[in-house]
Amino acid sequence: MYKGETERRFLKMINLVLETATTMQTLLFAFLLPFFTSMSERERERGMLQRNSRRCKETLQRGGRLVVEPAQSRHKRSDPLHTHTSIV
Repeated sequence: MYKGETERRFLKMINLVLETATTMQTLLFAFLLPFFTSMSERERERGMLQRNSRRCKETLQRGGRLVVEPAQSRHKRSDPLHTHTSIV
């Protein structure tokens, strides 16, 4: 072995362990995040979805049209699936 090879291998091993730990932490956080969302927030979202669904059904039954557009929100949501349905 040449001078410094053991230190270099040791540092590479530590670097690999730290990268793996960071990746595992990120994955763990992503999977556990929904469980830490407050129940009232989830219930409020579910209620909003049910009201919107009911309004859309009523509009279609009356012969109206629905137009789905990207949401204009104060919170600047970046979710492309978050849309706003307007009645025309």
